[in-house]
Amino acid sequence: MSAKKVLVGFFSIQSIGMASFRAALRIDTMPEGEPDVKKHFGARLRTLRLGRALTQLQLAQRVGISDRHLSRMERGLVSPSFECIEKLCNALGTAPVELFRFRSPGPEPALPAQALSTQEAQAVLEALLEKDAILKSLPGLTVKCVDQDMRLVWFSTATSGSALTDAPSCVGRHCYEAAHGLDAPCADCLLPTVLTTGAPQEGEVTAPNGRAFLTRCNPVFAPDGRIKGAIHVALDISGRKQMEEELRSVRQRLEHLLATGPAMLYSCEAVEDYAATYISDNMLSLFGHAPQAFIGCSDYWLSHMYPGEKERLFERMPVLFEQGCLTQEFRFRHGNGSWRFIRDDLRLVRDEEGNPKEIVGSWLDITDAKASELAMRESESRYRNLFMTNCTVQLLIDAETGAILDANPAACAFYGYSSHEIRSKTLGDINVLPTDELSEKLREARTRDTSLFRFRHRLANGDIRDVETRTSFMNRSGRSVLHSLIIDVTENEEFKRKILQLNREWEEAFVHGPHGLAILDEDLRVLSANRLTARMLGAGQEPLEGAMCRIRHSQDGWPPRPGQTISAEVAVDGYAATLNVTITPLPPSQDMPLRYLMVSVANYATTGV
Repeated sequence: MSAKKVLVGFFSIQSIGMASFRAALRIDTMPEGEPDVKKHFGARLRTLRLGRALTQLQLAQRVGISDRHLSRMERGLVSPSFECIEKLCNALGTAPVELFRFRSPGPEPALPAQALSTQEAQAVLEALLEKDAILKSLPGLTVKCVDQDMRLVWFSTATSGSALTDAPSCVGRHCYEAAHGLDAPCADCLLPTVLTTGAPQEGEVTAPNGRAFLTRCNPVFAPDGRIKGAIHVALDISGRKQMEEELRSVRQRLEHLLATGPAMLYSCEAVEDYAATYISDNMLSLFGHAPQAFIGCSDYWLSHMYPGEKERLFERMPVLFEQGCLTQEFRFRHGNGSWRFIRDDLRLVRDEEGNPKEIVGSWLDITDAKASELAMRESESRYRNLFMTNCTVQLLIDAETGAILDANPAACAFYGYSSHEIRSKTLGDINVLPTDELSEKLREARTRDTSLFRFRHRLANGDIRDVETRTSFMNRSGRSVLHSLIIDVTENEEFKRKILQLNREWEEAFVHGPHGLAILDEDLRVLSANRLTARMLGAGQEPLEGAMCRIRHSQDGWPPRPGQTISAEVAVDGYAATLNVTITPLPPSQDMPLRYLMVSVANYATTGV
């Protein structure tokens, strides 16, 4: 039921109820605006109280009001509410009509024949109390009856948080004082206008506490036509206003999302031509076409599709009606003439009987994603070619766990495993390093762009091979991966070991051999000489390094040709002895200039050099 219907219905009840109440209590014959009713009621109340030997304090406590308020009631200064009358009757043990058995001024009592019977008056009062209960059961409804000075005559409220809850303390006070604690009427109150003009008023007003009300005010006229008060009905619509504001906010956010979102939303008919019934406003900004161009006609969007796409899309439409959803991709001409890749997500909406009602969906521009996908495929293809066809042993290794993710055919051939077998292994299965050392090498590889390592790897047949590994860190589908190029350097290492062995043997022969040996540079300066050579010259413990040799006599000539060994008599500066030697040139290299190996075969003393 609308708020206005509630207010109109209330005024119908109000007019009937007040007339019946006045007739039942015989107060309609009293002068309007006079305080006789309140004074007679107060006197009758005092008589009944004294007849039951009750003090004002005792009766006030039974009713639940203050003794001060009861005193004002007995003096005719305030009038009670229906609830207060009911409580007074219960406290005094009497029927409500007994409180209204007034006598007219003077010695003669009021004529009983002109009053309703006790049962009839009781029925009318109960009906009015029932009406008050009905009003209180209407959530958010407040009804006030005020006099011409805007003082509360009676009220009923079912508004939570209202200040009008204690009838005895509110009746007789200005409504703006009792309800809002103000010294003057509210700024947008309708009551002053009604009491001044006599014209009904209605509208939405905001109370000082910020709550919103739908209000209606009707004047109450005396028999002589003057305005004696007004009925003010207010329905609290704060909750509704809050919901409207929240709905407005949600609508604004939704409109913003539709206008600025990356997807264009639409709906269309669920029949063969699929004419659009709604296109979101961002169609223009996303695809360069006005939304209105699509409404009611399917020719427009079909004419902008890439040739051949229409037939392909329509062939798949039965899937939508079977499964209720469908995702398709196609190319669509942008308003600027370029072709865009579109992902179309469709949903079928059915009515209550299960028949197709409409299709709703969204377009998402995936052109950039398609370009990235194509570039990735090309990159993946190049990578696979380089990886799979390269003769260099290559492994892809999980940078965290050391698991072998992939291996090229060269790796499978080198290690002696099938592709499936090698992908089930880890670095620990092929690397002979202890686990802790291998973990440290993995950590080191993760922190460098490129790392060079030398390891020893175990093959499937148990052989151990020396390898040189160049490892680079890469990210593959969100996974940290090490790409390793592995070179078998076993023969190189074996050659190095042989060189080292020869060097050791040469050192042994040079130092401890049976002949005097010396190495000379191309100027015949001694680079190194063993102890036997020094003894032959009589040098003792003195080093010969740096001493100059002189060829005294050579039957074969000087200098020797490459690979030629000559015999000669050699003197060494500073020493008297001469040596019978053979001199062989050592082949020069890039890092080593020409040198000579001098071997002493005999020596003899001489008187000078």
